[in-house]
Amino acid sequence: MEDYRWCGYASALGGNRWTREGLGRILSASRRVSGDDFEKQWAAAAPVYRLLLYSEGEVDELPETGKKAIRAGFEQKDVEKEAARSGQMSLEEVLRCRIRYFSDGLVLGSVSFVNEVFKRNRGQFGKKRRTGARAMKEADWRGLHVLRDLRGKRIS
Repeated sequence: MEDYRWCGYASALGGNRWTREGLGRILSASRRVSGDDFEKQWAAAAPVYRLLLYSEGEVDELPETGKKAIRAGFEQKDVEKEAARSGQMSLEEVLRCRIRYFSDGLVLGSVSFVNEVFKRNRGQFGKKRRTGARAMKEADWRGLHVLRDLRGKRIS
């Protein structure tokens, strides 16, 4: 679902603020989940919404051999796997949804790696710039940094 370009969940993973607020509003109004103010806290809403999508999207009935399912969707084993990890996406899965950092960030890595690349290419940057590493924003990137601080729509 995160790869389907017309999916609201994919848009929210991509960083669209309005989509995140809208999905949070849906969760806040839902009788199936309870919790924080999802409209303002995407980090809390994302795994809950992901689990809701998996549980609602489970195949209704397993088809007989050679016949189509009554409704296409997730197999029970996939729903159980997602429930076991509480809807949390791995860092690798989140990074795959955040492509702009890979292309426009120029260099992606630890602080020391990005600063080393900056030092080797010092002449390519303005005199006022002191360091190379820039923190990636809008998510927990577990210490990953980029060489170029992105402005505007960072996540796409």
